[in-house]
Amino acid sequence: MSPFSMHKRLRQWLRCRTSAILKPNTPMGELSEAEHRTIFALLQVITNDSTLEASPYRQLIDEKTRATPGVLDAYRRAAHLLDESSHRHYRKNYSKLSMKDRDRLLHWLLIAYPHHERLPVWLRRVRISPHKLSLLAETGAIRSLRHHVMPELLSWYYTTARGWAVVGWNEFPGKARVG
Repeated sequence: MSPFSMHKRLRQWLRCRTSAILKPNTPMGELSEAEHRTIFALLQVITNDSTLEASPYRQLIDEKTRATPGVLDAYRRAAHLLDESSHRHYRKNYSKLSMKDRDRLLHWLLIAYPHHERLPVWLRRVRISPHKLSLLAETGAIRSLRHHVMPELLSWYYTTARGWAVVGWNEFPGKARVG
């Protein structure tokens, strides 16, 4: 086998391994009340906003889990992972932990990947970014949590007025300024 064909096969394998996060053949529906509490507790931690209201978040999640195959499974697996890990370390549900303990648990679960410039030379040569490295190394619920659930929650949060206020905007873009 030539080095070129090995390189091509490696690229194909990497593309396949790093592309699919959601499992498309899973049922759609809504999260249970306990699962919603767990995911909402996660949202509070990753946004560092414990004063959030649950109703707008819940509406968004229910729309996503009812409409897109794989999303319900991703959220359920993430909630189960967080609650199971929380019970193992603290003997409580994730939503019952303090913000500090929720954050600490996330740090235990998720491997910290180095900045691109701190990666070994061989990884930079094959152009494997920290994001792709995490997609390769993580599987199951941790992969769903890091690469689907958390980005989706953060994307939603930073499109709200509260999210825009965090980055220093007083008015949401496209909305006329009052006064």
